[in-house]
Amino acid sequence: MSQVHFRKTDNRGEFVLRILEFFEEQFKESDTFLVKPNIVSYEEYPTTTHPEILDAVLTFLSGRDVVVADGPAPDAGDSQRIMEQSPLKKVCDSHGVPLINLYITNIRRFVTPRGYRFRIFTSPWRGISLSHFQFLRYTPIVK
Repeated sequence: MSQVHFRKTDNRGEFVLRILEFFEEQFKESDTFLVKPNIVSYEEYPTTTHPEILDAVLTFLSGRDVVVADGPAPDAGDSQRIMEQSPLKKVCDSHGVPLINLYITNIRRFVTPRGYRFRIFTSPWRGISLSHFQFLRYTPIVK
């Protein structure tokens, strides 16, 4: 069963911390976390996760093995530049957490004997697969 939490507030960080505390028991089972915010383009909030949200999540996960990763929309422009100039990069830097561009990966292209074409993207974490992370957390836009 899904749960929806809402509250009219100007303090996004406090709200997010309360929600995370609600799920604290589940978080205790994990040591490694991949946090996936929403970095859509050069445009900041509302199309990108608000920095207060990411700051609250990283504060809550302080002291654990955390990576923040995303990739802007494919048609948004230079993904590396967008990631470097994102306000979320400043948040990650303040917590000593890497912000990984998911588009900087190795791609292997395959064609099956029947002619089907597909691509396999390898992890940008130099030998670490997604199975390394015990808990994946998606931080959508909170309005």
